[in-house]
Amino acid sequence: MKRFYFVSALLVAGLVLIASASFADNDESSEVVFSVGQYLDLTITEGEVVDFGQLDPTQPNASVKDGTTLAVESNTQWEIGVSKAVTESPADVPGSLTDRLDVNVAPPQGARDKDGIKVDYTLNEIDTLPAGDYAMEVTFTASTR
Repeated sequence: MKRFYFVSALLVAGLVLIASASFADNDESSEVVFSVGQYLDLTITEGEVVDFGQLDPTQPNASVKDGTTLAVESNTQWEIGVSKAVTESPADVPGSLTDRLDVNVAPPQGARDKDGIKVDYTLNEIDTLPAGDYAMEVTFTASTR
């Protein structure tokens, strides 16, 4: 009888081992790696030409509010820089003409997409300029920060 119990216990233990082996878990995993590049696009949506018109030579300053509207499409932080170059002026202009033009971009920096970025222009010291036609090119540059 002892032998019967012993054989029965061995048989049950064997069945438990076989059953546990067939239901055993074996997990493996893989790692997914990727990166997303930065993109940045700047466009002038309004005001490619800002015309101050005929200025009063007795007034020191003239302004154009919201003369240009910019839009940025981006997936990162950005800032807008401004550079100015004279394209037309009389020969005898005292000082730097580009220093007389203030360009205010609002807001000058941000993150992600932004429409309706307004640009104001102010010409200073008009009353010291000689008569003539003037033109400047203003270049806006968006860069990541």
